[in-house]
Amino acid sequence: MKCKNCGTLFEGNFCNHCGQNAGVHRFHFSYFLRETFFSSLDIENGFFRTLKVLTLRPGKAIRAYLEGKRVSLYVPGKFLLLIGALATFIAIRYEVYLSEDVGGMYSTKSFLPQLEQFLMFAEEYTTVINVITVPVFAITTYVVFKWLKYNFTEHLILNIYITAQQLALLVLAAPIILIWPMSKEEVILVYSIITIAYNFWVYKTFFQLTGVKGVAVGLVALVLAYVSQFLINYGFYLYVIPLFR
Repeated sequence: MKCKNCGTLFEGNFCNHCGQNAGVHRFHFSYFLRETFFSSLDIENGFFRTLKVLTLRPGKAIRAYLEGKRVSLYVPGKFLLLIGALATFIAIRYEVYLSEDVGGMYSTKSFLPQLEQFLMFAEEYTTVINVITVPVFAITTYVVFKWLKYNFTEHLILNIYITAQQLALLVLAAPIILIWPMSKEEVILVYSIITIAYNFWVYKTFFQLTGVKGVAVGLVALVLAYVSQFLINYGFYLYVIPLFR
């Protein structure tokens, strides 16, 4: 048997060179759930390496992971849950991302009152909103890049890694906001620009988009994803949240 991770010929259930399981196969949703809830929680050997790899070469690394090199990245579901939990803890414990000035950044006459309140809500619960909109981004890339070989679960994993890395950047921004609270709006603005650019970069490298047409398709996917998640979150805020108040 040939290892899908390192190419070593071996016998048995695990590669004797890199340790990857011999039972690696293409992702489907039930397999993804098993990996998320029943895989090892080995933070020391995989978590921080994944942060580094997703910073330097995310598109190539995620594509290799889906093609069978499973030792290269931390399990996607656990990766998102761990970083999301850390970002949520920081947000709740220190109120890092909550606007203190209600009439500051969003208070303009052009905003509807509901929209202004929603933007403040979205800023306060940015971690939760990022996590729950992962399926929206996955559906968008699945539809836009339908002609490619990836199934919906693989698109879901792609967008999970992107979202987790974006939340990691949010965690890194927290100390700056805590030390210089007056810079909060500027830091959040820079963070937003960086995460959007990062999202596009991952799409471009993962789907190997080249030329003007490729860039245009990547931008279309990105715009559709962000517009869709905004409309869904705004509708959720208007019509679902009031039911629990």
